[in-house]
Amino acid sequence: MASDARPVSARTYPETVAWSKIIVDRGRDRILGAHFVGHASHELANIFGLAMKFGIGASALREHVYAYPAFASDTKHNLGHA
Repeated sequence: MASDARPVSARTYPETVAWSKIIVDRGRDRILGAHFVGHASHELANIFGLAMKFGIGASALREHVYAYPAFASDTKHNLGHA
């Protein structure tokens, strides 16, 4: 059985349009900005806002274990795997 590689939000809600853009200074592992459009985007905006305010790096957000299923669990997907 093949796994569904889409993020949880795409599998949970029948939205046809949603996107995110996260700007990261990879050399300094610093999140410079984040934009979200779609269901529960406020949840993700709060996570990234706190990370930017308190200097939490992109790698720390990517490595964090999030509750599943929740939109926050899409954070790993949003930040990529690199």
